Amino acid sequence: STGEFVDTGDGVDAALFARCDLTLKGEGSLTVISESGHGVVTKDDLKVKGGALTITAAAQGLTGKDSVTVEDGTLVIRAGTDGLKSTNTEDADRGTIELLGGSVSIEAGDDGVSAASSLAVYGGALRVMSSGKGLKAVSSISVTDGELNVDAEDDAIHSDGAIALSGGSLTLKSGDDGMHADMALSVSGGRIVITESSEGMEAQTIEIAGGEVSVTARDDGLNASSGSVS
Repeated sequence: STGEFVDTGDGVDAALFARCDLTLKGEGSLTVISESGHGVVTKDDLKVKGGALTITAAAQGLTGKDSVTVEDGTLVIRAGTDGLKSTNTEDADRGTIELLGGSVSIEAGDDGVSAASSLAVYGGALRVMSSGKGLKAVSSISVTDGELNVDAEDDAIHSDGAIALSGGSLTLKSGDDGMHADMALSVSGGRIVITESSEGMEAQTIEIAGGEVSVTARDDGLNASSGSVS
């Protein structure tokens, strides 16, 4: 899609746009180029179940207002703003992002993955390079499995609520915090390596009950702002 999107009252602002649920699957490949707007947008639920998807967009790369679910496939996203995004802030059960499998590679001018409510990683491989935050969510972020590699100028992983890590392998590089939660941060499993950060792990409370954690920080390695660390 070349040129600029003209506001005609229909709300179309992406090269591939849907007002209903959108599912991308199959063994083929799809290349989306949006020189002035978003790449792929749906106003409902967006699912990726297979295939090879390459998106280059001046603004957001892949957006599902109510939810984004990646089950399989290979995604390569280059976005001028956010790479992978959900936007519904009106319903607590929506605005979610779930990564179950596949391979996702994101280069973003702002946040790599941004969820209006919760972000959950159950598997797959995720690589993020971002000028903003790597992974961001408003209510919660959880990782139970998968391989994450994040290089972010801001926080590598950031939640306005809680972060819970119970598995997977995370390699994080940050210009600010490796992981930041406004509320609680808990680690019960997995392998976490923070190679560069201002503060490694920051939250009101921090609990490490399992897993392997390695932190390199210019300031605090672990910072519990309410003074509660276990």
